[in-house]
Amino acid sequence: HRVEAKLPNQRIKLYDKCTESLLDKWEMVKERGEHFMSGEDKRRRLEWIAYWMQNMPGITGRERTVKRESLHQKLVEFLMEKSKAVDLDEAKVEARLFLDHIQQRAGVLVERGRNIYSFVHLSFQEYFAACELHSRLLAAAMTLDMNGFWERELKPLLHDPRWQEVI
Repeated sequence: HRVEAKLPNQRIKLYDKCTESLLDKWEMVKERGEHFMSGEDKRRRLEWIAYWMQNMPGITGRERTVKRESLHQKLVEFLMEKSKAVDLDEAKVEARLFLDHIQQRAGVLVERGRNIYSFVHLSFQEYFAACELHSRLLAAAMTLDMNGFWERELKPLLHDPRWQEVI
């Protein structure tokens, strides 16, 4: 608020600004010139994690919690899938470093108990999951697979109350 002098009226823009502040601006100040990874890379990983966590069974209106081992394993899968050049050992190290960094520095993923993690608030989980869903929509549009996207991604979620806000 102090930097922008005015908060956005739309929630999506507000969360976008909050995310930018947490992943980019705070990091520039905290790291004092050191650079772990770009805010965009952190954001893509958080979006993917949020989408996965949003799909987990749980009570409507509650952020999901996940054990660090499961979170680490899913992140390794993401890195192996998205970064074809990364081998398994590199992916494991990168996933561990990312989880340590994002928990200690950004404050978006927090430890709720011993090795139990969740997003700091349900709104962030939903926001990041919505961003991932949007990325999947754009990928489907680029490959002209809108019917596949509808059947695979969106149709199963339409009547699930956990996805109402995300969609």
